[in-house]
Amino acid sequence: MTALKWAGVILLLPFLILIALLFSLWHIGRAITLHALLLAFWSPRDRHVLFVYSNSPNWKDNCEREILPRLPHTAVILNWSERKTWPRHALATRLFHAYAGAEQFNPIGIVFRPFKPILVFRFWQPFRDARHGKPHELERLKATFLEVGRRQG
Repeated sequence: MTALKWAGVILLLPFLILIALLFSLWHIGRAITLHALLLAFWSPRDRHVLFVYSNSPNWKDNCEREILPRLPHTAVILNWSERKTWPRHALATRLFHAYAGAEQFNPIGIVFRPFKPILVFRFWQPFRDARHGKPHELERLKATFLEVGRRQG
């Protein structure tokens, strides 16, 4: 690199560090705010579990037969196929968008634990593996999610 390029990098470095710091603070603040809202609005109702699935033939029947009936009665259930009807600013919608990410987010189980990190259970890959004759991870994940959800709910 030439001296001019190095000078440009050195001049931009504080700006890039500031942007990274601001982004980190925004992300941390958003997580703290969401956790506080969950603590204020969900905990008093003993609501700790969010489960999101869709009408996909790959898992709809399994979810409705083996997961939904075993969730705590206070669990919040969202159907990704009906997402256009979700209340945009609802706490469950915000929780989903904050923790689901952009890939392999459906089906997903999210368990809120007061004053502890939120747990995320991604079912997409285990359902895919089960379709290919490897059901062990799906069964293990379902059991773990339901156990943790019951303890919180």
